[in-house]
Parts: sequence; structure tokens; C-alpha cells
Amino acid sequence: MNRTPEQRLDKLREHALKGWALSREHPALRDRVRSWLEDHPSGWPEVDRLWRQCLDGEGPLNAWLESGAVPSAWQGFPALHSILSSHPFPGLLSWSIRQISRA
Repeated sequence: MNRTPEQRLDKLREHALKGWALSREHPALRDRVRSWLEDHPSGWPEVDRLWRQCLDGEGPLNAWLESGAVPSAWQGFPALHSILSSHPFPGLLSWSIRQISRA
């Protein structure tokens, strides 16, 4: 099913917000994210810089995520979709899988 641009942006926002929150809670994950970002630059230095600042707990992207990540609140450059589509959280699903079963 095709999604609307708003639905696609919201999905990207959710993924980036979860990855950012997990990376803040777990320093080892944050180091993996930084390493991934260095190994896979987006090709847009401004976007990569925003993510590096964000992972350091600084900059406008970090402030936007801390404030609740409301898409209409992003007033920066580049466009929010460009930033979120270049998020450095490719393995997010595997981060949240428990290593040991409760069984």
C-alpha cells in the first residue's frame, strides 16, 4: 500500500526518535551509531554534521528530538525528510531484541 508523504515522514520520525533514545541510554550503541555514520556518510555534509552533533547531545536536531520531534516544529535546514531519511540507526530492530529468552 502506498503511503502519503506525511505517513512516510512520521515513520521516519518514529524510527529516528527510537534510535536516538536508545543511543542516549546505551553508550555502546551510541558508539556503534557513530561508527556507522562515519562508515556510511550520507553524501550531504550538513546532514551528517547534524547527526554527529545530535549524538553528542548538541545542536538543533538534538533539541528538536528532545522537544518531542513534532515535524511542524522543525525550522532548520536541510528539510526534515532529508535529515531523517539519512538517520544512522539501520539496525534498530536488532537492538531491541532480547539476548536471552525469558523462557
